[in-house]
Amino acid sequence: PVDRRLLLHAAAASHPDGMAQGITVEVDGRPAGRLVLTPVSRRVGVVIPATLWSEGLNEVRFRPEWLLSREEAWDAGQPAYAAWRAGEVVLVAVGRPEADR
Repeated sequence: PVDRRLLLHAAAASHPDGMAQGITVEVDGRPAGRLVLTPVSRRVGVVIPATLWSEGLNEVRFRPEWLLSREEAWDAGQPAYAAWRAGEVVLVAVGRPEADR
């Protein structure tokens, strides 16, 4: 295992109070980092240390800090229980050129 950079092109749902969306990243059930998203789609990333990766398959999970209720989402014109969306997810070894873009 090596340190890996997780890159997302993502945006948060629009929160009625204007809150940013915090996303906790977990690898195999262990906290691995935190991302902060706004409604403006942009590229964000976090370095996940080698010590959290196992040989073979690993489960990467994203846990949002908040969800919109069905009523809040409909009022904002978004899907029910919206939290965030990603158009791209990339995982690369740190030190590779694409990890630094």
